[in-house]
Amino acid sequence: MRDDHGRRRSGRNRPGAAPSSLLSPLLRGVLGVIGGGSFGTGVCAVFLTTNGTGTGVLLAIGAVLLVFALLGNRIESFEVGGASLRLRAAAAERYQLADASELAGDQDTADALRAEARSLLEFAGPIAAEYGAIRRSMRGGADRTAAMSGVVDDVRRLAAQRDFQPSAVREWLRGGTDGERVVALGMMQTRPELRDFDAVLAAVSRPRSPFEQYLGLVLISKMVDDLGPAELHRLTGTVAAQWDSGMRRGTDRRALADDIIHRASERITAWRTESGSGSGATAGTGAGADGAEAPGTTPGPSDTPRAPHEPHASSASETADARGQGPADDGAGTDAP
Repeated sequence: MRDDHGRRRSGRNRPGAAPSSLLSPLLRGVLGVIGGGSFGTGVCAVFLTTNGTGTGVLLAIGAVLLVFALLGNRIESFEVGGASLRLRAAAAERYQLADASELAGDQDTADALRAEARSLLEFAGPIAAEYGAIRRSMRGGADRTAAMSGVVDDVRRLAAQRDFQPSAVREWLRGGTDGERVVALGMMQTRPELRDFDAVLAAVSRPRSPFEQYLGLVLISKMVDDLGPAELHRLTGTVAAQWDSGMRRGTDRRALADDIIHRASERITAWRTESGSGSGATAGTGAGADGAEAPGTTPGPSDTPRAPHEPHASSASETADARGQGPADDGAGTDAP
């Protein structure tokens, strides 16, 4: 549920305190009885039957129920795949750091850490799970793309209202679940301080889905004007390589890719002109924003990769993003697994 400002409501969490358990003492007692009986039956079956599969199931179910019964006061949620558990572990760590900061007399840091922990629990986890549920429950096509785009709209809107640790968001993109990666890309689109060029470039070159690649391209389009020559060189090579890996012409992803390469090429050309006239730099050598030489060669106006016989959509990314639309014209191929 959401409040009047579009934020997700949470009736369990009081400010400054870790969330309470979802399991009541009575429920834990029932689970303990059932789990103990199942586990005990499984142990007996080991010696009395030859049904190894059935015995294993009894032992496994009994063990799980006993864990819930014994540790239920510490369990807040359970989700296959571990996405929610990882987010809650990260939140618990922030609560601990907040307590330590408070004991040290740094109340501002403590308040900020608690706010970030609440954001992890109330925002990132549910939205990542919602994205995953949409992908699993809906067939690929325009309807699923629209539903997933709505999830990303939530990410962009709410990320503007919450603070997140850059290292945590970057870790979601580098090694998180599909939902966590999409949440991270949406956050980075809204909050420049969270961005990680290498991780975003990897999401474009090795996406887990075409929809994720589209989000990465939208983010890269927002970053082009802030990149140095060495990064622009890497960017053009990576994006151009996607032309031959299923990025069809006439789709939003292809239009974004063409626009990115066009803008990056113009910036590289301008930099080469300025460096050639101002400092006598040798052509064919790339340098970063701090003047460090980059490996390889920097493409100039004639050797920057371009789509053959296809005009550049110079404002495609800005137009698509302004409309708030996802890659709808890619159809089923856009968000297919």
